[in-house]
Amino acid sequence: MRYAIIGSAGQLGTALQKLLGNQAIPLTRADFDAIDAASLRRKLTELQPTHLINCSAYNFVDKAEQEPEVAFRSNAWAVRDMATICSELSAKFVHVSTDYVFGLDTTRTIPFRETDAPGPVSVYGVSKLTGEYFAQTYSANHLVIRTCGLYGVRQVQSGKGTNFVDTMRNLARAGKALKVINDQHCTPSFVEHVAQALVEMLHNDLKGLYHVTNSGQTNWYEFAKTIFELSGIQANLSPTTAAEYANQFPIEKRPARRPGYSVLSCDKLLAGNVKQLPDWRAGLADYLKSV
Repeated sequence: MRYAIIGSAGQLGTALQKLLGNQAIPLTRADFDAIDAASLRRKLTELQPTHLINCSAYNFVDKAEQEPEVAFRSNAWAVRDMATICSELSAKFVHVSTDYVFGLDTTRTIPFRETDAPGPVSVYGVSKLTGEYFAQTYSANHLVIRTCGLYGVRQVQSGKGTNFVDTMRNLARAGKALKVINDQHCTPSFVEHVAQALVEMLHNDLKGLYHVTNSGQTNWYEFAKTIFELSGIQANLSPTTAAEYANQFPIEKRPARRPGYSVLSCDKLLAGNVKQLPDWRAGLADYLKSV
């Protein structure tokens, strides 16, 4: 098997490379332009992968509100091109999507299944949902996974914090007072656990749309609180609501709505003979051990 990984330097791409070993073909912006169909076709035709795993995305949620065409170029049109080229090459297309395809149902309190109607509330969410539809339409042999709140190690780390966990720890150590939202519910997921599940899915030759997250659910305030507890950090932390938080920022700085509830049901994953991912607390503990 030959697994070409677009976005291989990111968190999930890094974890997948580690698991797939010499079967992985890492691809970054230095290798080709993913939003240029001709460049993409030349590179994939040269490599002849059996699988193309797309871990790349435009994920600047707020910025997307001002530049939707840029978000759609990466999250939708490029995905359409990838799926089309995979069909031409008889390669399986694996595409990574997000819980942000939900959010419109403000009364939701039970995890979303793959069969539930999506309802994004931001340009980013709409662009990612469009990418899902393109993956499913243009590639008969596709695997689309939705995940949530990914955190893990990148190939290139920075001191500024590359995910929510790192950012919280860095800010607390700097003595910053932190207010974190307590009414947005989801399941933050450790990339190594998600990558392990994805590799199992590939070995089982699963197809279609699947939700893949750690188990359980929480909110961002409780997640931050647990980060500090497990890290042994005394933080100046307090809860706030999404509405209160939004009032602290000019609309142009944080214009995008976030889902109030975007917990994903992984029952379909279990039915595909993939073992249940650990609880989100166990995922966090494993990540903190690794760093």
